[in-house]
Amino acid sequence: MKNGPLLFLLLGFLLALSACGGDKRSYIADFDIKDLGNNPLYAVHKSYDGKIRIDTVWPKNNFFRVKGEADSLSRIDLYSTGFNRLFSLYIQNGDHIEVDGQIEKLSSAKIKGGGINNDIADFYQEHAAMMKTRDSLLQRLALTPPENRKEYTACQNISDSLSREIGRAVATYADRNRRSAATVALVAENMLLPENLPLCDSVMQLLSPKAKQDNPVARREIEQFLKESYDIASDTLFKGFSLKNEKDSTVRIDSLYGKPAVLHFWSASLPKNGANNSWLNDATFHFPDSAIHIISIAFDLDTALWKQNLRNNPYRGTKLIEPRRFNSAIAQEYGIRQLPNNVVIDRQGRIVGRNLKSTEMAALLQEISRTRVEPTDSIPH
Repeated sequence: MKNGPLLFLLLGFLLALSACGGDKRSYIADFDIKDLGNNPLYAVHKSYDGKIRIDTVWPKNNFFRVKGEADSLSRIDLYSTGFNRLFSLYIQNGDHIEVDGQIEKLSSAKIKGGGINNDIADFYQEHAAMMKTRDSLLQRLALTPPENRKEYTACQNISDSLSREIGRAVATYADRNRRSAATVALVAENMLLPENLPLCDSVMQLLSPKAKQDNPVARREIEQFLKESYDIASDTLFKGFSLKNEKDSTVRIDSLYGKPAVLHFWSASLPKNGANNSWLNDATFHFPDSAIHIISIAFDLDTALWKQNLRNNPYRGTKLIEPRRFNSAIAQEYGIRQLPNNVVIDRQGRIVGRNLKSTEMAALLQEISRTRVEPTDSIPH
């Protein structure tokens, strides 16, 4: 066999290529995360054409591997069992990326073979102090009882201020890196907040088509956010819906009968959401039932848990449940992508406010209902 050595050499080369993840039709991401434990994680693959795949991965000795296919740059989001996002990684076919870090410091994990991810990591490293402060505040906010209004409000205000500051840092980065797909990712991860809407829009206009084309997943996310935000802000009209109430009866709401309305979206499965139903009472305390409609919609699968929460945290108004949650028509109609949330509708059925703090809502309701309201010091939700 004259060609024997050549065949063995070719076979060895192919095996080595496979071991290195060199298959151009797929990608591999290896994670070595210290102090990870043995709980399962969820890897959500988001491809450029809108397809989503969710894999359950079981770490072994802090190590696990994620594999997939994508025709263009895509994103893998890692979630814990409580569906808290832990880490995001941009990847495309042919990539073999290695991530080495600690569970408590994943934002500073070392990424080998990462391309765009290294650019993002450099940005986070440059602004590490600000990021750490914000993350610490968010953690403190999650642990602060809503009843402790002074501390809760202080944490929320500082966190919002830092988020805006981070948004400005991203805008500065974008101005220096207009052709970088990393900019699109940074915008998607740090600027999709209502208060950053004008800045987010202006940053996207700065970027070259090449940067947007190279990062289609983040671009789609940003464009959808901008579309929903502008749609909500442009006098969208109220549309009726049918949902079940706490008595298991179907309630059809076709008209608001010339009164302003508050649509309050929440979930009993999120403890802080349930406790914050007192916020709804505070925000609408000065408005009699004859002056406004209050419609609370729980995004919950567990009806029993929802009803128990209503008994433990009573509040006024119509109480409905939507088991289809974020896949429901009402979530799409009103752009509900996070909880809790709210939408305010005026006498003519136009949407005039969204995701408001209690004091902002009280002021807006006073304006559109012509009801005098004394200032309150209610917590933001």
